Amino acid sequence: MYGKEYKEEEKQERAIIQEDIRIKKKAIRDEFLNNFYLPMRRRYEANIDQYKAMWPLKDDVQMDAEPVAVKHVYHYGDLLETKDYNRKK
Repeated sequence: MYGKEYKEEEKQERAIIQEDIRIKKKAIRDEFLNNFYLPMRRRYEANIDQYKAMWPLKDDVQMDAEPVAVKHVYHYGDLLETKDYNRKK
């Protein structure tokens, strides 16, 4: 009889505590977004051409050489063979 009352009371207290924690986490997240992330994002987007010039995307850069694909086959730490997949056959 008393167990049900205490369990229900404890459940309500836990719900109140969890709601308080949720509100505090939301306040921290909103503060981070408004005071740090969003201003930095706006500055980045305003200077996007400058960043693209500094760090070009791989698709924008022409690669002269083909990438080398080599596979080493090991067996208990010993190198058994090396395969070069770019070699013309």
